Amino acid sequence: MLYPTEESAAPLKPQLSRRVFLAGSLAAAGWVMGRQLAPLAYAADVAGMEPAKAAFMNVSQVITGRTQLDPGLSQRLYTALSENDPAFTDRIQAVHQYIVAHQIAAADLQAALDRDAKDLTTLPRQLATAWYMGIVGEGKQARCIAFEDALMYAVVSDQLKPPSYAFGGYGSWAVKPSEA
Repeated sequence: MLYPTEESAAPLKPQLSRRVFLAGSLAAAGWVMGRQLAPLAYAADVAGMEPAKAAFMNVSQVITGRTQLDPGLSQRLYTALSENDPAFTDRIQAVHQYIVAHQIAAADLQAALDRDAKDLTTLPRQLATAWYMGIVGEGKQARCIAFEDALMYAVVSDQLKPPSYAFGGYGSWAVKPSEA
């Protein structure tokens, strides 16, 4: 039969039971929580890596929300941060232990450190600035460690390229394309 008759066109009643709804809701909540804690699950390969560098990579993954970070840039940032702060290696390990012990998501990390570990509160901001802007230090001690490789350009790379060169001769950007 191609066309429904009045007998076969009875309205369909939804078959969504309370159990199915609760199971689906729990699955969705678990998926969301898993996405927030995912960087911990994708922790850096620490075989043969010194504990402070492994902690740096793991905390960096949590803060940036990325599971793959450039190893060369990672080494440069780690070295620069260590040079700026002699206690950096101890502090990064403390933040890593805090994240693992409390299973805290990146979105809640800063508030939790502000509340529980005041001596570590500057570290997430320093890491975010280092990875996203490529800058380590503040004021006159600020150093640019990365420019094109900074994550602020990676997140928009599908549409924008980092400004680095004038594509043309001196002053060519001042002339409208229709006039050139």
